[in-house]
Amino acid sequence: MAIRNKFGGVCFCGVVLALFITLFNITCFASDIDIQKYIEKLKNLEVTQKDGVKYFDKANFWEKEGISILYLKGSSLEMGYQQGKLLKEYIRTNAKYSNMEIEKMGKPESIQKILKNIEKALPEEFIDEMKGIAIGSEIPYDEIFRHNFWSILSALTKQYLCSNFTVLNEATVNKKLIHFNTLDWTWVPYYFVLLIRQPSNGNGFVTRSEAGSIYAVGHGLNEKGISVGHTGVHYTAKEYYSNEGVGKFILLRKILQYADTIEDVEKILNVDRVMEPCIYLVTDGKTKEAKVFEVTSKGFKSRSPENNFLGSTNHFTLWKEQIGRHRDESEDRLRLMQRFCKKNYGKIDLRETISLIRDDRIANIYPKGGIMTLGMMLFTSENFDFWAAMPKEKNVPASWGPVVGFNLLKELGKSNKELPDPVTFPPGKK
Repeated sequence: MAIRNKFGGVCFCGVVLALFITLFNITCFASDIDIQKYIEKLKNLEVTQKDGVKYFDKANFWEKEGISILYLKGSSLEMGYQQGKLLKEYIRTNAKYSNMEIEKMGKPESIQKILKNIEKALPEEFIDEMKGIAIGSEIPYDEIFRHNFWSILSALTKQYLCSNFTVLNEATVNKKLIHFNTLDWTWVPYYFVLLIRQPSNGNGFVTRSEAGSIYAVGHGLNEKGISVGHTGVHYTAKEYYSNEGVGKFILLRKILQYADTIEDVEKILNVDRVMEPCIYLVTDGKTKEAKVFEVTSKGFKSRSPENNFLGSTNHFTLWKEQIGRHRDESEDRLRLMQRFCKKNYGKIDLRETISLIRDDRIANIYPKGGIMTLGMMLFTSENFDFWAAMPKEKNVPASWGPVVGFNLLKELGKSNKELPDPVTFPPGKK
C-alpha cells in the first residue's frame, strides 16, 4: 500500500576547494531570505516514525521488499531539505566516499574552468535543491556539490555494459509497451534509493538515485507516461566531448521532470548540450511510441523501432566513432536482444522480459573491469507500472534478486481509483 498523508558536471580535488568557497557562497546562496523563512517554518518539525515509515514535512521514507523508497514533495528547496533530514546518515556516508575519491583525482589546474562551466549550466532550482540537502543533512554545501558532480564526471573514465530494450505492439502479449534499462558500472559502496519526486514545477517522476544527489541515475518514469533509459558510450571521438554543457544524468532528470511527449524530449535536447556522449531510449505510454536518441556535444540523432523492437547498448549506430575496445561486446548484446524479440515475437510478456534481463550477457559481472549490474528498472508506461531491482552485495547483479513492482500514479497519490500493486517477481538466481 502506498503511503501518502531546471544541470551538471563535476569537481575533483580538495586542493582547489578553498578557491571556490567564496564563489559558491555568493552564487549558490542568493536566496538566503527564502531559505531562512523556510527553516523558520520547520524548525520545530521533527522526523517521526510509525510502522516502519519515517515522516518529515510532506515527505516519507520506507522499504518494500528490501528496496528503500524516498518520496519528496514541494519546491526544489523543500525537496532538498526533506531528503537531507530523512537520509542524513546515508548522505554523510555517500559524501564522505565521493570526497575521498575526489582527493585521488588531482589535476587542480583543470578544475576551475570546469566548475565555472558547470555553474553557468546549472539552473537555479537545482542549486536550491542542493542547498536544501546541505542544510537538512547538516553537511557543508561544497561537500554536497562535489558528491553530485564527481558522480557524474567520473563516468567519463569508466567502461559501461548497460542495455536498453523496448518492444511494443504486435511483438508483445496484449500489444503492451515494455521497456527495461540496466545500469552496469563499477561497484561503488553508495547507499541507493528509489526516489519519487512530486516537484512544484513539472511532472512527478521516479528514478533511482544515490542518497544526497539531485540527478537521475540511469532510468526513470514520469506521470505523463514518458520512460527513459540511459546507456553510456565509450571510446568515441574526442570531438563528441566538451568541457561545457550539462551532465547526462542531470539532463535525464530534466527530461523526466519537463517532458510530456517525445517531441518535448527533442526540444530539450535541441537546447541543452551534454559534456559526454550518451544514448537515451525514450518511450511514450500514451501514444505507444519509442525513440533512441544518440546524444553528443554536437547535438543528437534519433532512430525509431524496426519490427516493433528498439534497443541500445554502448556504441553509436548513427554517429561516426572511433572503433575501440569492447565495441564487439556491445554489438553482441544488441544482437542478443534483437534475436530475443524475433524468436519470441508476439509472445513477449513481463516474465519473458525478465528472463532476458537475467541472462548472463545482460546481467553482467565483469570482475576484470570491476563492473556489474548496479540497477535495473522495467516499465509498462501506458499504465504507469514499473519495477525496480537493486543489488544487495558486490558481484551480485541487481536483476538476480527480487524485481519489485510499483505504480507511479499510486505512489504520487494521483489516481482516482484504487490501484493494485504490480506483482513482485522473486529472485531468479543465487
